[in-house]
Amino acid sequence: MRNLTILFILPLLSLFPRNAVADNWDLFPFNQSSYYSDDGTTSFNHLYHYVQDSIFISGSFQIYYFNRYPCSFSKDPCIYEKVKEIGDSVEMESYSQINGNYFYASGTDTAFFYQHAHLNDTWFITTSGSSYSFDSIRITCSAESEAQMWGVNDSTKNFLIEAWNNGAVTSYFNGYQFELSKNFGFLKWKNLKILLEGGNYKDYTLVGAVINNMKYGDPASMKK
Repeated sequence: MRNLTILFILPLLSLFPRNAVADNWDLFPFNQSSYYSDDGTTSFNHLYHYVQDSIFISGSFQIYYFNRYPCSFSKDPCIYEKVKEIGDSVEMESYSQINGNYFYASGTDTAFFYQHAHLNDTWFITTSGSSYSFDSIRITCSAESEAQMWGVNDSTKNFLIEAWNNGAVTSYFNGYQFELSKNFGFLKWKNLKILLEGGNYKDYTLVGAVINNMKYGDPASMKK
């Protein structure tokens, strides 16, 4: 980690025009406060607050961290303990990107998420290190659409996940679809860790977002 260039808590204003949304298919747009519900309501006990606010950079490789205290360049590594936020955001503390593609790694397995995939594009994730009874997961870009999201012209993509053993096999998450917004990031998602490690992690639905002090979505979700 010593040779990494460290960036942290960069104002969104420096990346995008004032009050503009990201418009680039990021899973979690930088410095956007994203409020997710695990049951579709804005009940405090079911809200989770994610802010991807800290980055390690080394060439084409980056590690993104959520909900961190800011720190000085004199610290190594420059990642403080997590901010105490709404809900329990520890299920995915970080994720990575290389050459523009997002991934989560566990042991010898890596779950890539190709956010720029187009309709019917498909890829596989090996699950050799998990407790699953199947050996891979197939992800397919199953839909692309244009719509307005909270008053913003937006594009969305759906990604179908299926358990795979030389063909589709039964799994509790078969038929689940990640939904990704070009502007607001994940609209629906499961923790990427499940794709590698197993476990019935929660389903998250975006119910609100704050960008440059502009609020989008359900005001009741924004408890801060």
